[in-house]
Amino acid sequence: MSRSEWLGFPPIACPRAIAGSELIAKLRAGLLGMNEDEAGKEVLAMLRLDGFVAEEPSLFDAIARKAAMIESLG
Repeated sequence: MSRSEWLGFPPIACPRAIAGSELIAKLRAGLLGMNEDEAGKEVLAMLRLDGFVAEEPSLFDAIARKAAMIESLG
């Protein structure tokens, strides 16, 4: 059986124009803190996730390369 290399979970992103807004800051804090809250833990369990972390965009470079390769094939 073949397996792909480790790939980052699809990101949660927002437009750059609102990235510094209070709303996005609250959303970010909520997502990053879900594993510290009982209701958040329940949601994470339903999603089969341990939690969310802030990572560098380069984590998704391998996914971008694969998407570009598929797109180039038409």
